[in-house]
Amino acid sequence: YYLFADSRSKLFFVSLDGASQERVTISPSSLSDHKVDVLIVGVEAKPSASFGTVVLEPGQLARFIMWLTPTLGVNNLRVETHSGMQLTNTNDGNSVGFAPVAKVKALIQARRSPPRTIVDVLL
Repeated sequence: YYLFADSRSKLFFVSLDGASQERVTISPSSLSDHKVDVLIVGVEAKPSASFGTVVLEPGQLARFIMWLTPTLGVNNLRVETHSGMQLTNTNDGNSVGFAPVAKVKALIQARRSPPRTIVDVLL
């Protein structure tokens, strides 16, 4: 797959009940075709009893939107968080991958239809 690091990438902090979300400014940069670094910008780090200073509290819900061009077959994404150079969290690549659907070209023709007839097609 190929990951895009551009203005279509978005990050939202989501309330625990999922009822509201706050868009967060990010600065994505492409490190390779398969790796994107996302810097959270303008969010003040808060003290945490267990983790020193954090931007995302443990248990905080976040929604990340990113564009990619997948390959056929199963695609797996790995998500990591860092504080400086220290790894603070990862999904270990254990989550289920996704199987994209390839583009399909189709030609649909009705055998017979009078002029101005509408032919319903269900794909």
